[in-house]
Amino acid sequence: MNCSPKRIRLVATAGTICLATVWASSIGAAAPKITRLSVRGFQAGGATRLLVQGSDLGGTPRLVLGAPLREQKLIGTAKSTAAEFDVVVDPSVAAGVYHLRIVTSEGITTPEIVTVDSLPQRAAAPVGSVRVEAAVELPIAMHGLVTGSTIQETRFAGRKGETVTIDVMARRMGSKLRPVVHLYDASKHQLAWSLPQTELAGDARLTVTLPADGDYTAAVHDLTYAAAAPGYYRLALGSYDYADQVFPPVVERGSSKPLESTPLESTPLESTPLELIGRFGNRTTRELAAPAVAAVLASSAGSNPGDSRALPWPDKTVPLGLRPRVRLSDLCELVEDRTLDASRTLPLLPVAVCGRLLKPGETDLYHVELTAGEKLQVEVFADRLGSPIDATLELRDENGARLAQADDVVGPDPRLDYTAPKKRSRVTIAVNDALSRGDESCLYRIVVSRLDDATRQADFRLTFSEDTHNVLGNGTTVFRVLVERTGYDGAIRLTVVGLPKGFVSTPTEIPAGADGALLEIRRSGTNEDLTFAPITIRGESLDAKPAIMHIAESAVHPLGNLQPWLKSELILAASETKAPLLAAWADDSMPNAAMYQGTDDKLSVRLERDPAAKGAVRLSLITTQAAPTGANQQQNAALMLRGIAATVDIKPDPKKETAEFAIRIPADLRTADYDLAIRAELLSVDGKTTVAESFTPSRRAHVRPPIEIVADAMPTVPIRLDSKTGAVVSLTGTLKRLHHYAGEVTITLVGLPMGVAAPSVVLKSKKEDFRLEFKLPPNFAATKIDGVKITAMITPDNRRVNTAAKTELAVPTLNVRQQETADRKPEKK
Repeated sequence: MNCSPKRIRLVATAGTICLATVWASSIGAAAPKITRLSVRGFQAGGATRLLVQGSDLGGTPRLVLGAPLREQKLIGTAKSTAAEFDVVVDPSVAAGVYHLRIVTSEGITTPEIVTVDSLPQRAAAPVGSVRVEAAVELPIAMHGLVTGSTIQETRFAGRKGETVTIDVMARRMGSKLRPVVHLYDASKHQLAWSLPQTELAGDARLTVTLPADGDYTAAVHDLTYAAAAPGYYRLALGSYDYADQVFPPVVERGSSKPLESTPLESTPLESTPLELIGRFGNRTTRELAAPAVAAVLASSAGSNPGDSRALPWPDKTVPLGLRPRVRLSDLCELVEDRTLDASRTLPLLPVAVCGRLLKPGETDLYHVELTAGEKLQVEVFADRLGSPIDATLELRDENGARLAQADDVVGPDPRLDYTAPKKRSRVTIAVNDALSRGDESCLYRIVVSRLDDATRQADFRLTFSEDTHNVLGNGTTVFRVLVERTGYDGAIRLTVVGLPKGFVSTPTEIPAGADGALLEIRRSGTNEDLTFAPITIRGESLDAKPAIMHIAESAVHPLGNLQPWLKSELILAASETKAPLLAAWADDSMPNAAMYQGTDDKLSVRLERDPAAKGAVRLSLITTQAAPTGANQQQNAALMLRGIAATVDIKPDPKKETAEFAIRIPADLRTADYDLAIRAELLSVDGKTTVAESFTPSRRAHVRPPIEIVADAMPTVPIRLDSKTGAVVSLTGTLKRLHHYAGEVTITLVGLPMGVAAPSVVLKSKKEDFRLEFKLPPNFAATKIDGVKITAMITPDNRRVNTAAKTELAVPTLNVRQQETADRKPEKK
């Protein structure tokens, strides 16, 4: 059969377009997918049996772990829906969580989160299984799944006087389970139980000294007996070490330099050790040696704002759980009782200080010297650092009287703004716990800064949503890179670093003020040795000095806050199978164009596909518009640049050659540059899965109003104000209608002085000329009128939501001359 690509000619107008054709088995399989893992953990240095379930896993699949594998062996023959492996992880791998993927000749899966530690790993029997589980020997890690109201139980053998820790990892692995764990003795008497804990990111843990020899049962269920999917978990039983927190949790980037400030001890940060807080044998803390910390922080230069570094585990420990981490900061970072002197006076702002409430009921005090009228912002980080405290914040004067108070502003954490009086003053910052708790884990961080934009450093953050991209032999991939701006509104150049042979990506710019850009990567040849490669997207400011440079990160990684280094992983995988579907713009030389607020438009797409294909093709729109949200922080589809009309099935028509994809441009879409492309998905015969996808090249369009004000000559001579009648000011002009817009438009003036009525005129369909007149009263005293604008607004269409769009034109300064009368004599100079 001849499988060469053949152009399909058709036309349709829809938000989603399906094209019925034929699909032959000679076309290559889709990229693999993982739906379930029998265990979500590996024993470092030991063998673990892993069953992977999913789709398109056949052939010779390989495991890819974000840590060295000593050995992996495929058991039997892999099926499309399942593959089983014996895995040995290198014993040098540090305990923690890692990404696991499967790669085949057709691509690579999206990542799954798994653990690595020294415990043997075993799958728990499903609830309702006829298999009778014998009591397991400790230590061990059991992997199971909780659905709905089910309760998963594990029986283990214990000895009198043995101290056993039972730790449930679910939220810390990306699961949606809200775990509760119970411990029962052989008579089913409850010995202990644990609810989800803040310091465990919502997971549960308990430690018990067993009262007698015998069998015990650990039971896991959802907090409300309504587990959402996925509800997987890992239950660790035994005696081991863990670190839930690090003190201080944040350190200054570039730790080799001493902290510079007069009231501080000049102590290099390398000599300030980090303290792990958790359990280490019979101790709740363990200090990391300063040289080990310095080695980790040495690579901090050039990293993203708020980046974290994974810390090493202490020697002679049996660790498990998440890697301890320390966050990097560009502020001057102080530590209570270490790098802050006895006066507890904070240096020049901005500054941050980390401290702990070590005793119940303790209140920590810090002092700030303020100049007259200075505006201050004080923010406390506690819950966001995994601290168990409910922090409260007060500002006090020099006599101890309360000036301001805050609680539960950013979640449970407080923040407040304060303006100093019109004289130099001293303010005291007071932090405590609303429930008067205190111990080594009750840590916090205070950030004190001025509310002055001029003192805030310009910056930005780059994010992507899809962390895995599979590209067929002659295909392309297009994905969004969005920017979150902080004081920097200029252009940003995007570059793909580490792009392997056989791929091409043209450097792309995010325009000044834009939400992001579409990045295109296409196949330019073959590379038989390539199956997958990690790449990095680097962004560099073009209008800032010194230049700002950051790498893009996943915006949706489930452990983005807990293990931040995982969110920067971006994988590009190749398949030598030719793409059975190619999408392009109908006009290959399509220039950048304008899009008009409050209107509908059409994008012409050309499709080329293998004539042997069987299945439907679905088209969808990709844009760089940042998803708008309403008051409840939910996405508002009515505000999105989107395709319109319902899904339809179109029969092939050899007389047509393009598909016209209809889009709607919201009337209040911000005027800016937006990239857009069309994704074409080839579906399976049943229409349930995507077999292949293709993208049109990225196209940039500028959003603008569909109307434009063209004013006639503005008044150049002063307006003469009559002492009895005042003055009438007339402004005239023409409304220019763009993009065939013919609806009603309301034109008015805004910014007129108080007491002056604003004129308004409605231009009916196709009307263009307008006149706006306003009257100044005889007692009008000003000699100049500034800030007036002519505003034109589209009349809303009741059949559509959010169809009002407007444009403005500034009116030059209007000079007013007071007319001299017998009662009004000219002022003496």
